[in-house]
Amino acid sequence: MVDRLSTRQIYNQFHNNILVNQDLLVSSSNKINSGTSFTNNYEDPRANTLSLDFEGQILQNSQTIINRENALTEVELAENAMASIKNNLDKLKEVAITASNATSDESIFRSYITEVRSIGEAIIQLGNTKSGEQYIFSGKQSNLTTFELLDPNDTFDTTVYKEGNDNGRQKSTEGIDYTFDIREALLGAGSPAEIQGRNLNPTAPAGTLSLSVNDGNDNKFNFDVVFAGGEPLGAIIAAINAAYPGPGTIATNDPTYQLKLDTGLITGNSTNAEAQIVINDTSSQAVLDAFGLGEKSNRGDDIGALRIVAELETALRNGDQSAMQNLIKQIDENTTAILNLRAKMGLTIRRIENSNNINDILGNQLQTALSRVRDVNFVDANLELNTAQSRLQSSIETAASFFNSSLNNFLR
Repeated sequence: MVDRLSTRQIYNQFHNNILVNQDLLVSSSNKINSGTSFTNNYEDPRANTLSLDFEGQILQNSQTIINRENALTEVELAENAMASIKNNLDKLKEVAITASNATSDESIFRSYITEVRSIGEAIIQLGNTKSGEQYIFSGKQSNLTTFELLDPNDTFDTTVYKEGNDNGRQKSTEGIDYTFDIREALLGAGSPAEIQGRNLNPTAPAGTLSLSVNDGNDNKFNFDVVFAGGEPLGAIIAAINAAYPGPGTIATNDPTYQLKLDTGLITGNSTNAEAQIVINDTSSQAVLDAFGLGEKSNRGDDIGALRIVAELETALRNGDQSAMQNLIKQIDENTTAILNLRAKMGLTIRRIENSNNINDILGNQLQTALSRVRDVNFVDANLELNTAQSRLQSSIETAASFFNSSLNNFLR
């Protein structure tokens, strides 16, 4: 009975040894087949934890790159839109130059009006550029149309910038802002109209200063200021403001004691691009000379591309070649504003690309670190496999030899 028990125990030991070596062989084989240095959490818990951490960082880094790529698409579309708006301004300038020097032929002006209308429509369309279903110039409220001409037959200076778009202006991704406000470039910046006299401390001669003023709220005032002669600057300013029939005041002096006509002084209209001052040709030349003024009209500085379109269209309808000529400078200034916006977009594109290049490098580093933790060393794994095979073969042969020897002894 003791001999049987001993033989059974020895058999179990050999059997267990064979199973252990088989398990080592399978484990080594799995590492080579999978390329992974561990196949479950129990083999190397620390390595598994590190692996999960690196995998999370890799996913996060990949999402960062995707977010920036989406932003990059929008900025590239925005830059292309600016380039196209600039091209349309070039066409507008060509019309203004050609028409202002052309023979006053109504049929020629009509053909130019058609071209100017198409340019205005193209600029609005470019202002409403979309990426997918999102309007790229509408800030965070990208579901809203950015610009709309409510009446297609109206002039383009009535174009509406959709209400609410500036409530949540900036869109950003991974610390990079990529919203560009083109409202001022297309519709004009609010600014008062201003006319500055050239002469210091003028004294008024006998005569009349005739003015027309638009206060920016569609209120237009025409009035004359009559001077008896001999009034100093303070009295000149007081006389102009007394004659002005609207609210507030229109005249002041600047620090160098020159006469200044400024719609910014009108209550509630300090930043209104619609405000306008006109010195009428019924003014006495002696008065204009004394004040250092000339017959001219002035309105807010930055009138915007669509108002330029509207004013050129009006000038063509009226055959006003002088007004066409005056618009050329406005077109040049607006073109500069568009180019400045495009330059900002170009810088943002470079910034996004450089940031993504950095993240590409980081992604490669994370993948390398993950490989060191997770991926098998094939030289070591092959050695481990060969060792496991040798141990298994040895345990099988040892068990076979032992039991054959025991059986022969028993038979003898």
